[in-house]
Amino acid sequence: MDMNNMKAHNHKMSAFILFLVVICMSVLSCGKEKQTDEIGPTGLNESPSTISPTMSPISEEPWDHASQTIRWVLKFSPSISEEDRKTVNRILYEKGIDCKIEFVTIPDFITGQEYVDWVTTEADADILTVNTWYDARQGLDFSEKYFLPLEEYLETEEGEALRNAFADVEWGGVTNGGKTFTIPRRWKIPTHEVHLAYDNDYAEYFTLFDGTYASLKNIYEKIGNPNLRIAFYDLSLQELDALLGYRLVYLSAVPYSDETKQAIPAERVLEEEGRLFEAVYEDLKNGILSDLNYDNPEYENVLAYIYEGIQEDPAGYTSMMLSEATYEFNNMGCYGVYCESKQKELALEVLTACFEDSRIASVLLWGDMDPEKWDKISILLNEAKPDNLTGFLPTLTAEEKGYLSSYEKRRIELLGGMFYRNANGQRKIIQNYKADGVLRSNNQFEFGIEAINRELDVWFSVGQEGQ
Repeated sequence: MDMNNMKAHNHKMSAFILFLVVICMSVLSCGKEKQTDEIGPTGLNESPSTISPTMSPISEEPWDHASQTIRWVLKFSPSISEEDRKTVNRILYEKGIDCKIEFVTIPDFITGQEYVDWVTTEADADILTVNTWYDARQGLDFSEKYFLPLEEYLETEEGEALRNAFADVEWGGVTNGGKTFTIPRRWKIPTHEVHLAYDNDYAEYFTLFDGTYASLKNIYEKIGNPNLRIAFYDLSLQELDALLGYRLVYLSAVPYSDETKQAIPAERVLEEEGRLFEAVYEDLKNGILSDLNYDNPEYENVLAYIYEGIQEDPAGYTSMMLSEATYEFNNMGCYGVYCESKQKELALEVLTACFEDSRIASVLLWGDMDPEKWDKISILLNEAKPDNLTGFLPTLTAEEKGYLSSYEKRRIELLGGMFYRNANGQRKIIQNYKADGVLRSNNQFEFGIEAINRELDVWFSVGQEGQ
């Protein structure tokens, strides 16, 4: 091959090689573009600076982009599900509140000093629970030290909604010496009072009813219908004490006389309870009494229902109060604003927004959403009025508390002694019940009662507002 032909051949080969290079580069370029398209705008091949700021992971919710966050320490019970926590934030978002609540669970069910240490070193909280303590006085001491006082805020225009979310008697139960550090704690069935609801067909018989069990039995016998029943929603010590005309103080542990403003002597209480419990035992045996935990008599066969708490009357029945509520001070488990929060105003705003809304309030305090029940209880509680024992908070020594606990335990044993449980766990009435074995008082009961009476004297001499 001559030189000219050689040059021509080389030119053709060079052109062919160049053509192949161009084709390969084109294919590689297309493959790269295709790979980028498949991975998408959040893929690894894309620089972070090119990610659109409007794109969010699918798991995120709109409120996750709120500009502010409140950390809320939840009490142990009831538990709030993850779905309900989302619901709370969704409702706040729909209200236009630019804030997300981050709910925090107390670790390992810690209480006491362990809880204090965790709150002050790790929780980083804005809204706190008082948590549980040995008694209500310790709960107050904790809230005084670590919570923002609320009384001034409740008097403002912004705080009015929070104030109106609870009844006066509820606020009275978390206020001491004019200071309020937490919102109240509301039960789904408030158990402060004892009521009797009687069948309206027998209303004339109840015009002379004096509130005692003896008077109720007298009405039953006058009617003379053996098919009628007297029903308890729960045969409890508090219900039976109400049928003796007792009102209870110190967390429903001590029978109290409104007339003397003193606790009733323990020896008298045990003797009167013993006689009543023996009469109740006989009526359970003969079928006059029914405990609705174990029986379910038809409405038309029930002369009267006896129950704790504030409830709506059954259809065709009219209720009357047997024992008034005391609404003593107790803020354990209640929520308030942590005094070291760096966003106290926002925490107050969120606290108000949550509890002025019966949907959120019922979730946070009951563990399930029941706005209708919440609103009904609000109406009933707003009808109750604070009295001279609202907010009562005794200061007792550990020894005095022990005596009073023993006193209550003995009275509970007096009631429970009429029952046993069979092999299947069913509650049954024993063959023979006598209260003699637990009717004897001793000095430790008198000592405990004297401690309560001392504190009642202080309470009434200083005046409720001075406590």
